[in-house]
Amino acid sequence: MPATKIPNLRLSNGCSTPVIAFATASMGDRDDTKTEVKEPIKFDTASLYGTEKSLGKAIEEAVKHGLVGSRNELFITSELWTPDNHPHVVIPAVHKSLDIPVIGFGTASMGDRDATKTAVIEAIKLGYRLFDTASLYGTENSLGEAIEEALKQGLVGSREELFITSKLWITDNHPHLVVPALKKSLELLKLKYIDLYLIHWPISSKPGSAIVPTKETLVAFDMKGVWAAMEEALKLGLTKSIGVSNFSIKKLQNLLSFAKIPPSVNQVEMNPVFRQKKLREYCKEKGIVITAYSPLGAPGARRGSNRVVDNEILNDIAKSHGKTVAQVSLRWLYEQGVSFVVKSYNKERMKQNLEIFDWSLTESDLEKISHEIKQHRVSRGPPSLEDIWEGEE
Repeated sequence: MPATKIPNLRLSNGCSTPVIAFATASMGDRDDTKTEVKEPIKFDTASLYGTEKSLGKAIEEAVKHGLVGSRNELFITSELWTPDNHPHVVIPAVHKSLDIPVIGFGTASMGDRDATKTAVIEAIKLGYRLFDTASLYGTENSLGEAIEEALKQGLVGSREELFITSKLWITDNHPHLVVPALKKSLELLKLKYIDLYLIHWPISSKPGSAIVPTKETLVAFDMKGVWAAMEEALKLGLTKSIGVSNFSIKKLQNLLSFAKIPPSVNQVEMNPVFRQKKLREYCKEKGIVITAYSPLGAPGARRGSNRVVDNEILNDIAKSHGKTVAQVSLRWLYEQGVSFVVKSYNKERMKQNLEIFDWSLTESDLEKISHEIKQHRVSRGPPSLEDIWEGEE
């Protein structure tokens, strides 16, 4: 049966809403919700109904199977429930309805343009949907080409199936340069918007100075002014969400004291050898999602180490489950409720990194990781970790 053409009404902001909508209240069963979502173009949900996630899955499948040409053909309504009906929690409540994939594919240090493009396309084939880049990495162009090729080959139904993160480098970490920097990233990515834009580091370097900062090029970081510009980028529709990277609890406290829109994400180093327990607890309390980089300790990278992959306790746990140390590390992160970004050119390892969802660590495993593995930070970021992390562990 062909879908009925439903007329629209014009809203005051210039957008159009279909006259008839399909409601998901009181549906309860997640699969029933997915099954019913077939022909209507407008869907009504709410945090109260508990149907936002299943509606999202149904939309994803509808786009995948060509029932609609793209996400843009659908009009989605959600509602703010009474516990969140306060000025300071409206934006966090909205963010709860915006899903970020648990596992992402990183493009840092990839360098070779063709190799990056090939790796990203292979990652999409395997099921990766979050791709992490930054102006620093020099991979925005090749990532954009890979997305373009994936759409052309039909590997994804639409751009909306992908979650793209990029980051503001410290030479652009100035209020007047934020929006231009993001527009430049969008140009390289060949995209109209990205899903998440992050402040890469909580420091600023002189505009136009060398990529690697020195004491001479570092200048005061105008956190308030830069964040206001990030909020403006969000309002302009250049990004769907904004966040930070490498922010300590103290810096997050400072940011939250004046932010009109709080950060959705804080991307930091995290793995079983560097667990960030206090930061995890703080971010959870404030509704900030943590995304872990260097989840395996970045072995082989210039700034990385083998402290994760060579750890005896992790190796013993891996053997007991018939898994790799990498899978144990990623599973641990997953069980902490954080998302994470992995990177590998190797197809088999790319596949293995996704095979972490059908098994669990035991209570004994978790106890050993929490109490028997000595903490050690791997990352060596600019300019000194002591200044950036302010002694936090």
